[in-house]
Parts: sequence; structure tokens; C-alpha cells
Amino acid sequence: MRFPNISEDYDESLLLEAREYLFSSAVLGNVYAFADLSFSYSYQRKAEELKGNNERLNEIDQLALAYTQMPAKLMPEIDEFFFQGPKLTEEGHQQAQLMTENLLQKFNQQRQTLGLGKFQPPLKSDYFDEFTVCDESN
Repeated sequence: MRFPNISEDYDESLLLEAREYLFSSAVLGNVYAFADLSFSYSYQRKAEELKGNNERLNEIDQLALAYTQMPAKLMPEIDEFFFQGPKLTEEGHQQAQLMTENLLQKFNQQRQTLGLGKFQPPLKSDYFDEFTVCDESN
């Protein structure tokens, strides 16, 4: 996995547009896009640190955690430990939980608007098959 070069001069409007596309991708069934959304906040955090813009860092961390928690909310068989976000204070964690609930509501509303119905998660075995590194049967 390659990490992007992060600098303080990023195009925030382009980042917001990319996040809309990722959220739409998740609504259409690619809930793994939530991991990319979470990463986008981690990268934005680093850029904001480089700018010395520390007043936004708590909110960015909360949003990163909120998006990190979405797969576990939609696929109950997946352990939340698998998707870990930034470490937050208790208050920050509570804010992130509220953000997650708002994201879940937005997710479900958009699915309903598109006539997609309730999200049907893949089976846990289907999910983890994508991460198989070696076949132990040989």
C-alpha cells in the first residue's frame, strides 16, 4: 500500500467532492469505501498539522473514527476492533458516536431515496475471503 504525499496545500473542495463519491459508493453497496473515507480524514489531519491549523484536529479525528465505525454498524458480524480509528478523549469518542449515528441515518436515507432498501451485509466468510493471504489446506 502506498501512502500519498501529504502537504498543507490541498484542494479542500476536491477532497469534499471525492468524499461525496466515496459515500455514494458506500450507499450503492461498497461499504469498504468507509475505510477510504476514514483514511481521507487521517490524511487531512496530517495536512492540517503541517499548516499549524490545530483547532480542526479534534473534529477531523472524530470524523475519521465515525467513518471507521460504519462497517461494523452495517455488518454486525465484523468486530469493531478490525476497523480502528484515532484514539480520542471520552468526549471526543461520544461526539464520534453521534457522528456515526448521523452517518448511518444519511446512509439509510440515501439508500431509500434510490429504492435500494435495507443494506444486506455480506456473510463474514465472504468478507474475510477477500483478505486470504495463503491457503492452509496445502
